[in-house]
Formats: sequence, C-alpha cells, structure tokens
Amino acid sequence: MFSEKLYETLPPGADRPLSPGGRLVCWALVLLAALTYALFSLHVPYIGDDYALVADYMTANGGSGNLTAAGFLKFVSCFREIDNGRLDNFIFIVMRLVCAKWLLAAVVGLSASVMIWAAARLVSPVRRVLPFVIMAVWGWIAFTFPWRGDGMGVDNSFNMLLPSAVSLLFLLLVRKAVRNAIGSAAALTGGCVFAFCAGWIHEGYSMPVCCGLGLLALLRRFRLSWQFWAVALCYLAGTLYAVSAPGLWLRLAAVHTDGPAAVNLKTQLSLMISTVTALAVTLVIGLGVLARHWWRIVGAWFSAEPLRITVAGIFFASVVVAFSTAFCNARVWWICSLFGTVFMFQVIAPVFQNLSRRVLVCAAALAFALIAAFYANVIRVQKSISDEETSIRQAMAESDYGTVYRDYDIAIPKTTLLHPVNAHWRNVLHITGYNIVMADGRLFSVVPECLSGLTDGMADFIEGKSGASVPPSDDPEKWPQPLPGSAGLFAFGNALLKADEVLVERLWTGDDAERDCMYETYDYLCSDGRRFDRMPSIVIRFLSPTGRRLLYVAPAHAKVTGPYVSVSGHRE
Repeated sequence: MFSEKLYETLPPGADRPLSPGGRLVCWALVLLAALTYALFSLHVPYIGDDYALVADYMTANGGSGNLTAAGFLKFVSCFREIDNGRLDNFIFIVMRLVCAKWLLAAVVGLSASVMIWAAARLVSPVRRVLPFVIMAVWGWIAFTFPWRGDGMGVDNSFNMLLPSAVSLLFLLLVRKAVRNAIGSAAALTGGCVFAFCAGWIHEGYSMPVCCGLGLLALLRRFRLSWQFWAVALCYLAGTLYAVSAPGLWLRLAAVHTDGPAAVNLKTQLSLMISTVTALAVTLVIGLGVLARHWWRIVGAWFSAEPLRITVAGIFFASVVVAFSTAFCNARVWWICSLFGTVFMFQVIAPVFQNLSRRVLVCAAALAFALIAAFYANVIRVQKSISDEETSIRQAMAESDYGTVYRDYDIAIPKTTLLHPVNAHWRNVLHITGYNIVMADGRLFSVVPECLSGLTDGMADFIEGKSGASVPPSDDPEKWPQPLPGSAGLFAFGNALLKADEVLVERLWTGDDAERDCMYETYDYLCSDGRRFDRMPSIVIRFLSPTGRRLLYVAPAHAKVTGPYVSVSGHRE
C-alpha cells in the first residue's frame, strides 16, 4: 500500500508512484472520457460508410447480408481488391452485422479514452502529474483536433479513434522493448501478435510509425535490443500486409481530396490547428539548435528518451503524406494532429513539473469544466439530429415511393465546433449505401416539403414534354420557373430541380457506376447579389407524389440559399 514512508526509500529525483487518490483520479478521468464519447457515438445515426461497407459485403455475397465465415472471407478478398485491407474495417463489418448499436458505441468510447490515456502516458514527465497531463491532453484533443467531416460516424471512428489508440499503445510497447523490459516469453509473444495487428489496423498510421522506427534504428546504428527488433519486425509485417491490398493503390492514384472540390481556407485552417501548433513548436526548437549551446541541450533531450526522436520522425512523415496526397482530407490531418500532439507535449512536459500543485489543480478544474460544458452541448445537438433521423426513417417506412418531403436543415451551431454528425441525406455515400442495404423497390430520399406539391403537368414542363414555351405562372411558388444559366435548372419554391438523366460516377477502379445521386459543381448567383462560384452540390433522384422521376439539386453549404438569379456549372 502506498504511503509517505515509501518516498523515504526512493533516491533523490526518482519518479514517485501515484498515490491511491491519484490512481483513482486517473481511472475516473479515463472512465469519464469513455462514457462521454460512447454517449456521443450512441446518438450518431449510421451514416455513409456505415451503410457502404454493408453494401460491399452484400455485393461480395450475392446480395446476402448474413454474416458467415465463408461470406466474411469473400468480403475480405473483394474489399482488398476494390478498396483497402485495413483490419479496422474488418472488425467494423463483423460488429455492424451482428452487434447492437450500443456495443459499437462502447468500442468508440473505449478507443477514445485509451487514446487520451496512452498519449498522456507517453508525454507525462513523471507519474505524479499524470492526472493533470490527462486533462491537458484531453482538452487539446477536444478543441483542436479535426473532428468535423463526420469524424464520429461509426466506421469513421473505427478508422480514426481505434487506430489512434492502438498506435499509441504500440509506442508504449516499443518503449518497453527498447529497454528489454518485456518480462516474459509469453508477454513478448503477445506483444508481437499485438504489433502485427497494430501495423495491419490502418496503413495511414502504420507507415509513418515505420518511418519513425526506422529513424530510431538508423540513429542508433541498428544497435537496439532484440525485443525491439521482434516487435518492430512484426509491426512491419502487419504494415506490409495492409499496404499490399491492390485497391489501396487504385484509390491512391485516383483520390486526392475528401470531397467534390477543395475546401476553403478557413475550413482548411480549422483542420490544421493542432498540426500547425506542433510545427511551430518544432520551428522554435530548430531555431534554438542554431545556437551553439542549444545544440547539446536538444541532442541530450532526444537521447534521454528514444521515443522522442521516434515520435518526431512519425510526425514529420505524416505531415509529408498529408501535403503530398490528401491536403483537404480531415482524417489525414487527424493522423498529423495525433503524433504532433504527442511530440509537442513531450517538448513542454517540464512545465507540469515546474508549476505548483495549486496552479495545476486550478488549471485542471477549469479544463474539466470547459470540456464538460462543451460535450454536454455537443451531445444535446447530436441527440436532436438523431431524433430527426428517427422521424425521417419512420416517414420513409410509411411512404409509397420512399420520398420524404421535409425541409432538411444541414446547419449546426458553431458552438459545437462542428463536432456533431449531420446532413445524412445530403451525403452521396449515405444515400447510395442506404438504398442498396434497404432496397425494397422504393427510392429513398429527403427533399424539401414544397416539392410535395409537384404535379404531372409540372413534371412534363420540366422535362419539356408540355410543348409550352412559357410557364402558366411566373410565380415560383406556384409553378417551376426555368433559371438562366447552363445548368438547366428550375426553381420551385425554395428548391432547385431538373429533368431526370443518367447519373454516372467514375470509380477509382476505372469502372463506371450508375447512381441515384452524385456531386456536381455549380456557380450560383442569388437575388441579393451574393455569388458562389464552383460550389459543391448534391444531385438527388427522387420520386414525385405521382411517381415521376426528377432530380433535386442542393448546395452543399447552408449559406447558399435562394431566390436565385442564375445557376451555371458543370459536373466534376
């Protein structure tokens, strides 16, 4: 049992163990983080990849969505050919097909809490300040990481939070392996199995980690412990298996951004806050190295803990990947933010030792209050989105054609920092996947309520079948009005329409696939003078109240609203 007498037996400057109260605080914070993110995830309706992967499973198994060993192996083989070979996707599809939603939410919550705990363990200078480091790391992750862009979608969480937790746990394993501190043969065997899975789980994390491990080995002239080489080679084997998937290289050659068009500067900077801050800290260190007396200090700092140079190498490798392949992809910047945060906190870790306990307690209390208030608001907003989605699906079940007429608001409060997952029915991947998985002969879509007033005569006019050169009414609230511009759109109420046409998407496999929705880019000129050039938009096929097929066009940003003077554009 811990007591003050134990301190008397320790040499001066030794890392004192946590008291029972300190351990209790750490466990309480980890549990609280797990509950927070699990509750958050529980209220996130399935979106996008959550249906797309099920659709891929059904395609690989002749339309069957029943999980069997043979069906799973077919899916793995097929998915490696057309997409990637990540272990996290294979874990997800098994749980998605057989587990209740709350169990997947529990995995998400556990992944987030382990990520925070492991990051704090990697950067905490001494164990006695670990509770304060946990609070600092959690606050930094909560307010600066790129959560936006459906980051808390369930499959996205399995591709972000789960690999983050596993990668940081692997780095803790490496720290022990470098010191030959893995106690038994059984523990080392388990560590090697874990290392292989950690390398396999997501190549976006494991490839930069391999670069960091290689840098460490190079600087140490390959004179490292045999335990290090055991876990490192197993990790490399898992990474090589992940990157050997043919579909991964097809995607890499064809996809460079996470959307139909590049995001604006404000959005891009919001994705890069954590990474830019870590780079700024690195720049300060670099400038300091130019001074002669700093060179030895920095060199000694890196030499004192082998993992520091490893994390630095991982961070810079991930930044190079982000700038060279997917500059606008939030998930790529998440990887940079993760390793950049670990490196940055390793640099500033002495602050936690030098500040008085009273200051640390006050700062931790303030951080806790901010985090609690922030996530209470985020979960409240996410719960309202979940309730709306439940209402939409009930309406779909009652709809003759699958169309729900509802004014669908994609805006969310900025006080949430855009963490909630919304706009399900303005997401091409979601609409496509949902219609495949839930296929029953209907076409599922959500369009503005004003379109419930469409008649066959209006549909004929939009399709050019009526023979009339002018509309019977010039009021867009009563009759569709043709808009000037090359897009060929009609304004009806607060909606934009056009005649049905074949929508074809070019997949990264080189195949063409006919879709019921897809992204297009338009130039909008609004009646109040606002102009939005090359605005990403989604074109959705829907069935009118009389069963006519038409296309509804929705701008991807909530700020683009009518009435419109003209709309021009072209398909991406």
